[in-house]
Amino acid sequence: MVKKLAIILVVILGLTVVADAKLGDLKLLKRERFIFENSNCQVTDSCSLRRIQWLIEDYRVELDAGFNYGTRMYAGYETDSVNALEEYVFVQFIRGCVYSSELIAGETHTIYNYVQPDTAQGELMKYDNWTLESYDSDPVYNSMPDFPRHYHYRWNATGDFFTKNETFFGVRKPSFPHLYVTDRPGTAFIDRDIAKNISLEFRMCLYKSADVPESLAENEKISAEPIYCYPWSSSWIYDHGAEKYTNPYGITDACKK
Repeated sequence: MVKKLAIILVVILGLTVVADAKLGDLKLLKRERFIFENSNCQVTDSCSLRRIQWLIEDYRVELDAGFNYGTRMYAGYETDSVNALEEYVFVQFIRGCVYSSELIAGETHTIYNYVQPDTAQGELMKYDNWTLESYDSDPVYNSMPDFPRHYHYRWNATGDFFTKNETFFGVRKPSFPHLYVTDRPGTAFIDRDIAKNISLEFRMCLYKSADVPESLAENEKISAEPIYCYPWSSSWIYDHGAEKYTNPYGITDACKK
C-alpha cells in the first residue's frame, strides 16, 4: 500500500476559544492537519508531485437564532513546477446523510434532507455506500460543466489555504506550484425545536489526471488507484434529551435506516 511508503505528519489541535467573541464570529473547536510527503514517487510514477496537504476544522458560529455547527476542509497539493499542476486532480467520495429530527411525544422523528429542496431535481442527502461526489459526469472534484478541469482550483500568493486574496487557476496561474480545493458540507442548527443533523464521512483522494476519465457512466468506477486518500468527516447530531449538539465518531444509526 502507498500509505506504508509515505512520510506522514499529523497534527491535531484541541479546542480553540476566541475571547470576547461577538455575534457572527467563528470559533474553531478543533483543527486537524495532515501532510503526505511523496517520498517514494517511483511507486506511483508521480515524481513531479512533492506533497499533499489537508486541513480540517470544526467550528461554531453564533447567529441571531442560535449556534450553527459545521466543518470546513481544505485539500491542496504542491508540485515541482507550475506546469505540473495539471497532472493531478482531486476526487472525493461521500457516505452518510443529512437529516432533520424532532422530538414528538417523547420519540425522535427523522426527516431526510434534500439538496435543492425547492426544485424538482432535489437530491436526497443520504448515501448508504461510498458515492462519488461530483457536479457532473466528470468525477474530478470541483470541476464544472463547460470549464477546464482545474479552472476552479484555488491558489494564493502565500502558497497556503487562506482564502483571502485567493485566485482561481482558470483566471490566472500561480507563480508558486500549489493548488487547493475546499468543502463546507453545510451547518447543523436547531430552529423551532427541529434540529438539522449532519453525519457525513468523506475520502478526498489525489489521482494523476490521466488516470481519471473525463466522463463516467452512472455507477461506473475509476479503475486506477489514487496516489493517496485522506478521510475526514462532519458529524453534528442533536441530543434532544440533553438539548445540545454532540460530535460523535462514525455514521449515526439514523443514516443506516
